[in-house]
Amino acid sequence: MAERAYRSVLAATSDHPQALHLFGVLQHQRRRNHEALGLIDKAIALSPESWEFHCNRSLVLESLDRRDEAIACLREITAKTMDPAPWLELALQLERAGLSDEAVEALNVLTENHPGEGRAWSVLGAILQQLGQLEVAEAACCKAANLAPSRPEVLNNLAIVQRVSGKLAEAEANVRKAIELQADFASGWDNLGQIRMASGDVAGTFEAFSQCARFRHPVDGPLPPRRRPRLARLRHDREQLEYLIGHGLIDQRFEACAATLNSICERMTGSTDQLNPAVQIAHAEQQILARYYDRMLVNQPVPAIDGGVLNPDLNLEEVQQAFQEQDAPYVVIDDFLKPEAIDQLYRYGLCSTVFFEDYKNGYLATKMTVGLFSELLVQLVQEIPAKLPDIFGDSKLKEAWIFKCDSRMKALDTHADFAAVNVNIWLTPDAANADLESGGLTIFDKTAPADWSFESYNSKSDIIAGYLEKSGASPRNVHYRHNRALVFRSSLFHRSEAIHFRDGYENRRQNLTLLYGHKDGP
Repeated sequence: MAERAYRSVLAATSDHPQALHLFGVLQHQRRRNHEALGLIDKAIALSPESWEFHCNRSLVLESLDRRDEAIACLREITAKTMDPAPWLELALQLERAGLSDEAVEALNVLTENHPGEGRAWSVLGAILQQLGQLEVAEAACCKAANLAPSRPEVLNNLAIVQRVSGKLAEAEANVRKAIELQADFASGWDNLGQIRMASGDVAGTFEAFSQCARFRHPVDGPLPPRRRPRLARLRHDREQLEYLIGHGLIDQRFEACAATLNSICERMTGSTDQLNPAVQIAHAEQQILARYYDRMLVNQPVPAIDGGVLNPDLNLEEVQQAFQEQDAPYVVIDDFLKPEAIDQLYRYGLCSTVFFEDYKNGYLATKMTVGLFSELLVQLVQEIPAKLPDIFGDSKLKEAWIFKCDSRMKALDTHADFAAVNVNIWLTPDAANADLESGGLTIFDKTAPADWSFESYNSKSDIIAGYLEKSGASPRNVHYRHNRALVFRSSLFHRSEAIHFRDGYENRRQNLTLLYGHKDGP
């Protein structure tokens, strides 16, 4: 409808700058950025002094990965005007480009000239918080909240700074105000979950994160943001939809989605040498897939279990002693959970449409902020450290996820995590594993040097490999077994073993990972 209107205006008056500009913005929203750039450039040629046109041109350039040009475009217009909008956009783009100090400089100029600009103070506070300047960050966010007390994102930014500063009660009070102003404010629910996690309120953490997921991945209503999905995600979703329809967990309206996914996957077979390419989906296919894609259609309820989740026959004293006796602490615990608990967690992964995060190597993940929630999981997260205090001490839950993958995908590279203790629990039955001498984890007896950044020890596989070779690190292979838990120091380097699981949706390898505490302490 909007496109037709713009085309009609331009057919009558081809040099209408606002119609060209708005049509360009529409094409940008549709991710047709090359067309958008051409239209906005024509609008600027007709009306070169419009800072609004230049701002939107910079956003298109940024989307085309032409960041330097985008920033130069904004610098050019801010040299001619002190209007707040282009200065704020310049600061935001500088921050996204990793130029935080320059972003702060731009915001200082903006707030000096427009001291009543609440959003500028809020963005300044958020960037200062990321730079570790917590006191001035909180002052900036407080000023923003006083200027714009009815803006949820402003109150939430203040709450984030207070949370990072350890002022949890004040942070929760402010984020609750934000949520009262906008009940579906997903970022506020996310922050509330982080605040509760920092305070050790496990049930409250999952409750807040589940609300966040409900608003980010609605069953109906406005469509989630569009993006080019990867092939592994589409293959998984095809199999999951067929499984859910076959088991009566969703109705037959979604058969068209499954058929469309099947058509796309067949079309991609043999079309590329890439392991897991991003897939271009036709507009008509997008319209069909929008009924399910990134929507939390099913989140399988899993109630708590009377009498606890862990296997009552475990000798927990021996488990803790085995962990503590090693220089590179880890312990393998077979038959870790009660049979009904491990089965319910496995079924949860099969049935719940919450695997929204996909990785280049083909893994899919669900995390607390995107829908990972059940009463059983809340129970498990609390019971593990309570039953193994000599391993966990006062460490609080930091993160939880379920990974899911098939044998076509590459295993996770060597890395370490920013936590104190990892718990890996393997969920899929052993019958799915075609090679019982694989599918698990390899742990090395070395941790990252103290001066390494998170990025270095978590994702720089070439640097890590060189360090492990030079330091003479010894690998220890722990093969996959159903209901096996591997508990280890998060700072130990580790990687996935090769995966040889059988074909079929129910045979996909699933593992639950729980992270507790911080790398340098509880």
